[in-house]
Amino acid sequence: ALVGSFYRSALALLGAFADPETGHAIVDLEGARHVIGLLDVLAEKTSGNLTQDEATMLGEVKAELKLAYLNVAQATAQAVRERAKTQS
Repeated sequence: ALVGSFYRSALALLGAFADPETGHAIVDLEGARHVIGLLDVLAEKTSGNLTQDEATMLGEVKAELKLAYLNVAQATAQAVRERAKTQS
C-alpha cells in the first residue's frame, strides 16, 4: 500500500493525472524526484526483509518512475527551448 501511494503520488507530480478542479495536469519535477528518492530509501532500508515478489514490485515501480521522470524532464526541457526560440 505504501509503495502504491508513492507510485500514484509520483505519477501525479509527473503530470499523469489532470487536476480535478482545473482539468490541467501539473508537472512538479522536484516533487516527483523527492518521491522517487523516498522509494530508493525504502528499498535500501528494507533490503533483505522483503519477499521476492515485494522486492520485484518495488524495483519495477522505481524503474518505471525513473524512466517516466526522465521522459517528462526531457520533454519539459525541449518545450522550454522551443518557447525560447519563438520568443526571441
